[in-house]
Amino acid sequence: MRDLTSTLDRLADASLLRRVLSESELVFKFRHTLDQQTAYHSLLRKDREIIHKVVGQVIERDPTEATALAPMLAKHFSVGGDDQRALKYYMLAGDEATRVYAHTEALTYYQSALGAAESLGVSGETIRELYLRRGRTLELSGDYEGAMDNYRRLESLGKSLNDVSLELAGLTRQTTLLVAPSAVSDPRAGVAMAKRLKGLAMEAGDKESEARARWSILLASLYDGNLEQAIAEGTKAQALARELGLEELEAFILNDISGPYMIRGQADRAKAALDRAIEIWRRLDNLPMLVDSLGNLNSFFIYAGDYERALQNSEQARAIADRIDNRWAQAFSLFLVEMIHAERGEIEKAISVCQEQIRLGREAGFRIPEVYSNAFQAWLLAFLGAYDRAFASLAPAAGAASHLGGMWADLPKCIEVFIRLGLGERGQADALVTDLEGTSNKLEAMMNSPVGPYWILAASENDLAQGRLESGLERLKAVVDRERKLNFHLLLVDVFELEARLYRALGDDPSAHDALDQAQAEAELVTSRRMAWVVHAERALWLEQDGEEARAASERAAAQSDFDYVVAHLGDSSLEMAFLGSERVKGLKMR
Repeated sequence: MRDLTSTLDRLADASLLRRVLSESELVFKFRHTLDQQTAYHSLLRKDREIIHKVVGQVIERDPTEATALAPMLAKHFSVGGDDQRALKYYMLAGDEATRVYAHTEALTYYQSALGAAESLGVSGETIRELYLRRGRTLELSGDYEGAMDNYRRLESLGKSLNDVSLELAGLTRQTTLLVAPSAVSDPRAGVAMAKRLKGLAMEAGDKESEARARWSILLASLYDGNLEQAIAEGTKAQALARELGLEELEAFILNDISGPYMIRGQADRAKAALDRAIEIWRRLDNLPMLVDSLGNLNSFFIYAGDYERALQNSEQARAIADRIDNRWAQAFSLFLVEMIHAERGEIEKAISVCQEQIRLGREAGFRIPEVYSNAFQAWLLAFLGAYDRAFASLAPAAGAASHLGGMWADLPKCIEVFIRLGLGERGQADALVTDLEGTSNKLEAMMNSPVGPYWILAASENDLAQGRLESGLERLKAVVDRERKLNFHLLLVDVFELEARLYRALGDDPSAHDALDQAQAEAELVTSRRMAWVVHAERALWLEQDGEEARAASERAAAQSDFDYVVAHLGDSSLEMAFLGSERVKGLKMR
């Protein structure tokens, strides 16, 4: 050490190094990068390797610094030819980068770790974990093609090494990507792969892979509206995950089983599943999935008509998503929020939220906003009488829906029915409804999904247009009974208002007024200015027709207040022109 200090002093005196006091230590640094590079490359390769290894060993003596200095340690041991230690610290560096959502750096470290593992001929659990961590990092980066390729390689490696655990691990992750609404989703292929995987896992006695296979079947069943299968497979998957102590996997399953619980009217179980998942995500500091579960909880609040809690929950989720700069999470934090703004008559805000979700979803490879947000925007534009713009919004929704399949495939067709009816194209609307009705199984699947209320409203509006009044009322009664049973309020204002028009067309005025009263009560409950003006204007029109001018004037004044609010919040002159010139506005004598 005396010789080293003397040498360093001479180099500093010669202006090649400079002395820097760092905390309590004297540190020497090169004055110029070129000096450092020249000195480094003048060393023999063997000497460089020895120095790197020794430096790594010295740094390693302080275990408290190992995590913070893992990238440096990994590099020193890698160049020093100690692949075993290099592997350890590259993995540690990757995990630390992942923890702080530095995905680009994490991928680099995991790739280097794989290189070290291959040099050592490592297989089994270590190689499995490296592939899985790299794959998950690719997913979080939005590179689903890369993630799928990574998992295929893991599967192939397992086959070549005759290692069933590696093969099953690769298959399970591929299956999850296929059934999830990502850029590589293919639910049909995913279901087939999940069923094959379940059989292979049970044969091999691999309970974790079996749990993941059942979880994938849960997801695919949910998209198809097969709630019984979704709950059955999810319950078994959760039990396996809990038995194995796989807390993170259990949280994934709880997050996704909450949907079928909620749709089947088991609200307490749905809420409990989400609360438990959120608790696990917080403890594991898994922020992307925390946002996902908060987003599902947000849907629960919106369906229940609790818009204030939904907005607070959405803001919390969005703040987390922004902090980790995760596009999928950012998009999902806004899911269904557009409906709140639309109901409140804040049309410009609703459309803005739709467009933001679509943009974020595209950047993340997240398909649902491409379908739902575009379809909802088309439905809202059709409500306002802007049919050309509604069609333009519907086109990308239809393209993405055909790719996702399942329940989402029918949503754009349902919205098209509203547009066709608005344009007076009753024949085309009726043909669409006939096509949508299909089999009884398909109808049941649609009812057990977010598509259900739109489907019933579209089909019932078509029944009114075609003069099938009793049929329309039967459909609406089914959705009212279902929503009342679940304590949901999704689009119930529209349902009761349409029911009132059907009763009026039948000549049953008492029932028509009663339905309109229920529509008004729902509008007040969810603060729906979008429909409040329609309900008041409808009642004013009927009272005018019945000669009750004083009551009609009061109703029309109430309608005008909400109508003016909606017009003031359109935020678009062309949309205002379309709305004010629409048949709905003219028919209700608002202009």
